Amino acid sequence: MPTKSASATRYVVGKERTVKNGTISSRASIVQRSKGQSAVEQSAYISRTSLYSDYYGMTYNRTAKEDLVGAGVLLPEHAPPEFADRAVLWNSVEKNEKAKNAQLARSLKYSLPNEWDEATARQVMERFIKEQFVDKGMCADYGIHRSYNDKGQPNLHIHILLTLRPLNEDGTWGAKSRKEYVLDADGNRIPNASGKGYKSRKVNVIDWNEKGKAKEWRNAIAEVINATNEKAGIAERVDPRSYKDRGIPLIPTIHLGERASALERKGIRTERGNINRTIEKYNAMIMKIYGFISELKEELKKGVFRFVFERKNRTEKDGNQSINPSVPKQKPEVQTALEMLQKQRSEMVVRPIFPYVQRFKDKRLLGNVELLAKLLDTNHLETWEDVRAFEEKQTEVLENCRAELSELSVRYEKWTQAVSDYDDYKQYQPVMKEYQALNGLRKNSFKKKHETELENYAIYRDRVKAVMPENMKISKPYIDKQLAEVLVQQEQIQRNSSRVATDLARLSVFKGNLREMEAQQRADEQAREQNRDKKHENTI
Repeated sequence: MPTKSASATRYVVGKERTVKNGTISSRASIVQRSKGQSAVEQSAYISRTSLYSDYYGMTYNRTAKEDLVGAGVLLPEHAPPEFADRAVLWNSVEKNEKAKNAQLARSLKYSLPNEWDEATARQVMERFIKEQFVDKGMCADYGIHRSYNDKGQPNLHIHILLTLRPLNEDGTWGAKSRKEYVLDADGNRIPNASGKGYKSRKVNVIDWNEKGKAKEWRNAIAEVINATNEKAGIAERVDPRSYKDRGIPLIPTIHLGERASALERKGIRTERGNINRTIEKYNAMIMKIYGFISELKEELKKGVFRFVFERKNRTEKDGNQSINPSVPKQKPEVQTALEMLQKQRSEMVVRPIFPYVQRFKDKRLLGNVELLAKLLDTNHLETWEDVRAFEEKQTEVLENCRAELSELSVRYEKWTQAVSDYDDYKQYQPVMKEYQALNGLRKNSFKKKHETELENYAIYRDRVKAVMPENMKISKPYIDKQLAEVLVQQEQIQRNSSRVATDLARLSVFKGNLREMEAQQRADEQAREQNRDKKHENTI
């Protein structure tokens, strides 16, 4: 049996670029032997235990982390009872799979509501696993973790490891697929091109590997989470659709890898970590723009804003003067409202309930009256119809930003992935150079020993070559230049969208303060009327 060191394990196939789906995130991958992966090691990781792999002849100790909420193995009725021991289960899987490129297991990961306690998480997830997987014939190994990031924020999530082969009634492993001959119109087998056999196709025995299953399971867990939250009185609901399905061009982060993750945990910034931070900043900008567009459209549905009480008072006061030609023309209604506000408040009150406000980390400048006055004057906002027209125009600006980001996201993802692929290409390059320098039996022996590294080198070399111009050698400066150009465009879009967002928020705060003034004026007027009524009653 081949051997390997724990530090040499490379999860190449598991390098999915995870994108969150609203408040739920999911990841699906296949554990593959050809990529240096082990089902036993995966099981040890999710259960935070120490397990020995017979195939690799080594122990995987994954007990260091103390974030385990719950773990277990769930089996179909006809499974051997000893499979309840995860070490027995996954060693049996690895022993049964003979091929060097064997697919060993399916790995799933889902985020869970942080409000759930341990009992809820285990009970709800075990029922979900049984209904979706075990009742279909799969053996399931799960681990629920509650980890914390560097800011102390919790992250409750579940890992599920599933078998890929069905179990026969006698407890032995069955076939994943069967061969089916292609027949002609008369029902006869069709000879293949060589004439030595017949055309055939592979037919899956089970539907677990069918395209669309991952989406089906994501929909199912979203339903379970929403039903549980509703029953528990938790307001949060999750949307199983990906942002891509919802037309939101978010960019998935790249896989950090073991080396970069270890350095980042020590507080040492890495190139991959920096890329993910720029991607997170980019995605936050996209979500902010989409949020503003959504809120703005809701605000526009309300119609033209009116500072009713102020207009009424001015009409009553100036009604007799308005017929006198010598009276100066009245000031624009928006300016009049601003002056009334300035008489009562040197700074506007900024409340989270005002539209857009919650999307700003620093809310202080939104209440600055001088900046508001400059905004009104610069854009010639004299009437509330002008304000509405201005807001409608900002919708167009934000929509343009959204369209530009949608186009930019394709290039952004391409070049961030290229940076990641280049890093892996360089990592495996010394192995390839050493291999190329050898001859004869030593070269063959080296190839057998380092087959995985050589395969990975070829994979990443081809990926990087695919994004390079024709006839150009692999060049990191070229890749960096392409990514830098994307970042420059991102900054420009961010400046435009931030300006629009700030203008909208400042107008929202203005209108919110006027509504509060109007309400206070009404309350004061009612109080005065009540006092007048009491005085009148006392006089009588």
